[in-house]
Amino acid sequence: MITKENFLNFTKRQSEIIDVTIDLIAKGGIQNFTMKSLAEDIGISEPAIYRHFKSKLEILIAILESVREDVQKVDSQNDIYKKGTMVDIDKMLQMQIQRFIQKPSLASIIFSEEIFQNEKQLSNAVLEIMNDRCGLMEMIIQREQDLAVIRNDISAHTITQIIMGTVRFLVNKWNLSGNEYDLNQEYLENWAAVSKMIMV
Repeated sequence: MITKENFLNFTKRQSEIIDVTIDLIAKGGIQNFTMKSLAEDIGISEPAIYRHFKSKLEILIAILESVREDVQKVDSQNDIYKKGTMVDIDKMLQMQIQRFIQKPSLASIIFSEEIFQNEKQLSNAVLEIMNDRCGLMEMIIQREQDLAVIRNDISAHTITQIIMGTVRFLVNKWNLSGNEYDLNQEYLENWAAVSKMIMV
């Protein structure tokens, strides 16, 4: 079984299975993601899939855990929990934007209500990632408010929701448009606007 402790030690085949899964769901929705269709796309037998992952659920959880690990690694490397500023929040969000640009189908999964609404374990995993990101962001914003960098007449919680809601809207719109415009530029323009509204 793939756990939080070992999911990063993927074999080449496991990584391939994850990548193909992301593309399958992006192209045909969660209903298009079956072990049979996955095996056909990779070119191996269905039983061979089960030698690497026990179920579809395990594959989806592995995708989410890999996203979580990526962002937490950046947090640790930059000591964001102790020293994070608004500049670090910007960098953190830009990193995620770049990941979506490199793998647009990943955005289809992360922001898909269809995929998670009937699977509690998956919805909990997504909620946990969101709570982690929002918790860190709120802590940084509160610190910046204490230093009089950010206006304090709006709560750190509300500012966090404004920022996260803006990013989600931008990514969803970009995804629905078929990725036809520059998501990074759109993000930078919106970040500049939000910064003007909340900075002292």
